[in-house]
Amino acid sequence: MQDHQQPTPSTLATLRGLCPNRGLTTDEALRIAQRQAQALLEAAQVTDGPVPLAVFARLPRITIAVDPSLPTSGMSYWDGETWRLVAHADEHPHRQRFSLAHEYKHVIDHSRCDLLYADHRIREAAADYFAACLLMPKQALTRAWCAGVQDLDELSEHFQVSTPALQRRLRDLGLSDRYQSRRYRCDEPPQESARDRSAPTKPSHRGRYARPRFVLGCFRDVFAAAGFRKGGGVSASEHDCTGQP
Repeated sequence: MQDHQQPTPSTLATLRGLCPNRGLTTDEALRIAQRQAQALLEAAQVTDGPVPLAVFARLPRITIAVDPSLPTSGMSYWDGETWRLVAHADEHPHRQRFSLAHEYKHVIDHSRCDLLYADHRIREAAADYFAACLLMPKQALTRAWCAGVQDLDELSEHFQVSTPALQRRLRDLGLSDRYQSRRYRCDEPPQESARDRSAPTKPSHRGRYARPRFVLGCFRDVFAAAGFRKGGGVSASEHDCTGQP
């Protein structure tokens, strides 16, 4: 009897399958972005920084490039054969990495972005959060921080991200305050449960061992950057969700 094996779904199809086919709240959009980033890291077996862009750049029908004439930090489009992810050539390489990861999230959401997101700001915030979760994995960043690597320049170089993006990620994980850096006790190795991987947690009030915080207030800068960008900060593209699925 012949054994008929089911074809393995592509990485892109798998990531798209993590998102329901309906409108998302802001909380849901960010949780799903985190799950997709984690799934991509697990598929590529990446556990530490710097996360190579090859985790998505080497996937089928994906091409990355830089262009000095872009009006924004990044853009993505279907050229008839491949998805092209383009970053601004004049920006710092760390900024380019974030922009390209941001754009890959737009590719994941393509053809459903109008259904998934109520407005442009939520769509851009989800793409920024995906890029942050992908390039600064929760466990890797927490492990480095708890090992005493708390110099922002050293951390940003290790993960190859901009300092503003790193500061925002540290706040989202509860490792630093919005206004000043705090040194937390890290006597226990960072552990991430299945629930942690699937959704950011709410603030805990159990002292220094509180679980990582997820405060939407920390994302105000991202919303501002996405909707009313005046320069600086992390990437915010003007992707129009057009092209080939």
